[in-house]
Amino acid sequence: MKISLNARLGPAFSRLWQMTAAAIFVAAWGISIDSQPAYACSCVRPESATAERDRATAVFTGEVTSITDGDMGYIVEFDVTENWKAAETDTIQINTAGNSAACGYAFEVGRQYLVYAHGEENDLGVTLCSRTAQIDSASEDIVELGGSAPVAPVGERSPGCQSIS
Repeated sequence: MKISLNARLGPAFSRLWQMTAAAIFVAAWGISIDSQPAYACSCVRPESATAERDRATAVFTGEVTSITDGDMGYIVEFDVTENWKAAETDTIQINTAGNSAACGYAFEVGRQYLVYAHGEENDLGVTLCSRTAQIDSASEDIVELGGSAPVAPVGERSPGCQSIS
């Protein structure tokens, strides 16, 4: 007498096998769909301030006056306070990606930055991978570039600093 596999293992096993086969088929189909690759920001450590200045299209310090939506992220406008390379106007606009995963730099209106921008003269961009930094974190770069390190206003001094009257 011959007993089938279904009869020996029961209908529950048969149903489980069908569900497993269906899941494998759906997973294989999902993998084969034309999907877009996902990228994350990955940076090579920047060189010295002077080497990065030489590679950049524009290097300047400035205060962010506005941030607006652009085609591929944000357009950030600066009032230029000091110029080391190619930022010879009072204001300048740069582009940055919309988020840090795409290497976009998170500028804030009203803050001052040392900016290393790349690209064409009228289409400058900044990424997380540049040496761009808030002014209070860029003192060493500013001195290396030949400027004066910023001094915090009296109300923003660290607790260890005291005014002498």
